Amino acid sequence: MSIIVSMAVAAASYYVFYKWYESRNKDQDIRDIKTFVRIESMSPPSGSTIHVAEKINITLRYECSAPRSQTFALWVQGCDEDVPCNYASTDRAMSIPFGFKSGKGKVTRWISPTTPGTLKNLIVVVETDDNQPLYECEIPVNYTVLPNPKLAHLQGDGRASRITGIAFAPSYTREVPVNGTITVTLDYDIESQKGLHAYVTPETDLVVPGRYEPSSGLLKGRGTIKREFSLGGPCRVEAVRVALYNIAEELVVEEYFEVDYRVMG
Repeated sequence: MSIIVSMAVAAASYYVFYKWYESRNKDQDIRDIKTFVRIESMSPPSGSTIHVAEKINITLRYECSAPRSQTFALWVQGCDEDVPCNYASTDRAMSIPFGFKSGKGKVTRWISPTTPGTLKNLIVVVETDDNQPLYECEIPVNYTVLPNPKLAHLQGDGRASRITGIAFAPSYTREVPVNGTITVTLDYDIESQKGLHAYVTPETDLVVPGRYEPSSGLLKGRGTIKREFSLGGPCRVEAVRVALYNIAEELVVEEYFEVDYRVMG
């Protein structure tokens, strides 16, 4: 991949970014794809005071030139370690409203802070349908996030829950290609009044871009779910973190499972 042009322009309350991307896909000739994304609005706007678990709705306009119609994934996520965020799913099986096709259009994404603090940066990400990074750029914001008094009575809900089993595909001691998908299957036993969100993320020896599935809904009782992640650069995955949060955005279960994936470029 070679980046030909990368330009960012900030004006008024929105930011405009251009990026050229050249790639060789399987069984396809080299092609140039020009991607343009503009943030049209954020509600509530940057500079606001919000509460934990309150959604920030972000409307984006995009243009994407490609030689034929194809589906891409576009999402917005937080990138501040001190204020982690939930965000809208980007499951490619759900091409509407989470994906978009080449051409012009408008989409809305949301993020939701999980802890109090100051949210200073968001990131817009676009990937091709085979997980190739097409576009990525940070957006400076300024949100003051306060504890949510409506959720105070749920503090501690779900602490008796457990992860009862885990399996990896491919096997947890394997080489995988950059942007290759690793699937984690979890068995759970949830004891919670309202249900818990589940997150699976890799622990790597280097900082590399990646795609991780956000929660797809609240889990209750006993069951099995699958979560996927992929990494956009060479690295070693030494552990996989499984975290369960209640709807008060409180971490109630956290476990690390040792693996030895080598992500090869």
